[in-house]
Amino acid sequence: MRQNILHTALSLVVILMVSSCTEEKDDILEFDLDSSRDHAQAESYWNDIFKTVDEVSRDTPGIKSITCIDTLIIDTLSSPRSIFIDFGDEDCLGQDGRTRRGGILVTYSDRYRAEGAVITVTPEDYHVNDHLVQGTKTVTNQGTNEQGNLYFTVEVMDASISAPDDAWTSTWESTRTREWLEGEETLQVLDDVYSITGTSTGVNRNGLPFSVSTTEPLLVEIGCPWIVSGTIEMEPEDGITRSVDYGDGDCDNDAMVVINGNAYPIEL
Repeated sequence: MRQNILHTALSLVVILMVSSCTEEKDDILEFDLDSSRDHAQAESYWNDIFKTVDEVSRDTPGIKSITCIDTLIIDTLSSPRSIFIDFGDEDCLGQDGRTRRGGILVTYSDRYRAEGAVITVTPEDYHVNDHLVQGTKTVTNQGTNEQGNLYFTVEVMDASISAPDDAWTSTWESTRTREWLEGEETLQVLDDVYSITGTSTGVNRNGLPFSVSTTEPLLVEIGCPWIVSGTIEMEPEDGITRSVDYGDGDCDNDAMVVINGNAYPIEL
């Protein structure tokens, strides 16, 4: 009888220990995936801002129907020159399936294609899918590289994304190089393709700092709201280094996080 009681007690302890470890592992894993999700969302939303500014800078016909822009305020007399892109106070559903409201202030020293041009982009009460996007993005045209492609240094500073009702906030900064691979010879926007390399840092929605480096160049097609391919390596503070694979070129919001050889799909 005593042996049975002891055996039962030991079994209960083992079960509780396994359960506790499993819950802790699940918590850590979810914590880690949040870093990947928050980084990917920051990438997506700031690339989306770049796409909008690019459309405006080229004065693309039909732009209002593409991006839901309510008003453009263009100042070519001041130095630097400026454009204010106003989406209005109410959410507007764009053709890409995203809602936007608020504004984007753009200042620029020269045309986007001109070597040495500096373009600074600042969201003002700007929301995408009801997420508040804040920060400053500076794009500098560095001329052509050895491959004959225009390339740009891109710096995002003091960026943050806040969920609806301030449920959580993540922060993000990046220093990147963006190479213009396709579409430079046309006045269209949707045929543009860029390669992105560089590093970034952030703090996810749970307060966990992380750093990111590009291991395979990220491919951005302006006609797609998501990164279509490429791989990054992410290092959460006091966590396990993992990679994020954005796919093989399909325009979708799927990515794969690999931790200790185990793959976990996420939606961006």
